[in-house]
Amino acid sequence: MSGYLISMGWKQQLGAKLRRERKSAGISLRGLGGLIKASPETIRQYERGRLPDADKLARIAVALGISEIELDHLRISIADIRARKSESVGEQLRLDFAGEYARSKAIVKIRPGSVSVIVTGFRVGNVRS
Repeated sequence: MSGYLISMGWKQQLGAKLRRERKSAGISLRGLGGLIKASPETIRQYERGRLPDADKLARIAVALGISEIELDHLRISIADIRARKSESVGEQLRLDFAGEYARSKAIVKIRPGSVSVIVTGFRVGNVRS
């Protein structure tokens, strides 16, 4: 099979990262399962590429001390909000359009348990780095 490059999909990359972090922390499948209220078999499935729901992923990340996961072109940031309850809330959302983007439009939909932001009007051909 030499000469073949087998690349992992992002779900498998996520599972491999979770497994590395769990082993690095010295936590068994059963131990992590106990921390997040899941069976060892469920943890094994996550580590093999089954995608946990957002709540489970956040619980796993907090249990393993992971604050950010990068996969291909995707970055997932996780923060334990229980540690920030005493902080003042302050500014939660700010959309600032200036210059080339003054004609852009943002639609913010806030529903119980979800927030979506849709930004339109960017001219891709003029994007500068």
